[in-house]
Amino acid sequence: MIPFQAARPVAEPFPIAAPVGYFFNSSLGMFSASVTGSVAYHAGRTIGAQLMRADRNGKEVGTISSPSDWDQTSARLKRDDSVLLAARRRAGLGTHDIWRMDLVRATEQQLTSNRGSEVSPLYIDDRTIVFAGDSPGSLPHLFRQDTITGLQEQILPAGNQQRVMEVFSDG
Repeated sequence: MIPFQAARPVAEPFPIAAPVGYFFNSSLGMFSASVTGSVAYHAGRTIGAQLMRADRNGKEVGTISSPSDWDQTSARLKRDDSVLLAARRRAGLGTHDIWRMDLVRATEQQLTSNRGSEVSPLYIDDRTIVFAGDSPGSLPHLFRQDTITGLQEQILPAGNQQRVMEVFSDG
């Protein structure tokens, strides 16, 4: 019987693929490596994607944003359809910040810029949003932010994973 030997690095690490997709909630990378050295991966996103407007039939009728690296699961419209909130990947870091696209004035504004990621934004009222945010070493948990003053408060303490899905019209 051959004794087991733990694998150990023999050189400095280096990237072999970029970007490699991952699940925000679990940080699970979308790749697989075989014992022969083959690697399969899913890019998970398209760099330089542009948010588009479509009519009820799915026909594109215009652009919403400048090309960027958008989290395609985070885009949410304000109830009056005047504003779109979405999470944009921060270049070089891989974390997400929340951006506000005013669809009437055709402007973009960054709303968050914390160390971790902020995703799944929703408007509670005309000036307040809720979103899931994390920081290194924590699971996503809920925050509220005033979009005028920028003041943020944690709604629930970190612990179990928390993510905003919907807010009723009465808040």
